[in-house]
Amino acid sequence: MPNLFDIRSLFKSNWIKVYFIFIVLLNLLYCVIEIYRINNGAKLAQIGSPTADLLAKAQSVAQVSSTIESAMLLLMLLITIIYFKKKRDLLSALLSAHLVYFLCMYTIGYALSYAYSLPIGNLLEAIIILFWLFSIYVLILLVQKIRSSINRSISN
Repeated sequence: MPNLFDIRSLFKSNWIKVYFIFIVLLNLLYCVIEIYRINNGAKLAQIGSPTADLLAKAQSVAQVSSTIESAMLLLMLLITIIYFKKKRDLLSALLSAHLVYFLCMYTIGYALSYAYSLPIGNLLEAIIILFWLFSIYVLILLVQKIRSSINRSISN
């Protein structure tokens, strides 16, 4: 089993590189859309009584943002299930890579929040949801490890 922080062994596969590039691009797109949505919402508030066309546009931007967030969640869920079922020896490296990804995207989100004077929660909402999913996986792994050690101690 590779070391927990041996992420290099994980990135020997080209498709995992593509996965992380794709999820980073999705997250950056999510941040750009959130920045646009918040700025557009401020403009709509200044108008007073926006037209139905402007409200429909704002709603479609919010739907795109929600769709990107769901796509990131499903993609992370899918890749983790694949590694959980088929490549268990690299699962800890995958979880470590996700942790590095979360930290990097948190830093980028914080910088964007500061640069555009936006609420940080909106920019990091997708990351927070993915982090909770990540935490659930880690808890599942810990419970399984504890169960296997208890079963080994009972059988001895």
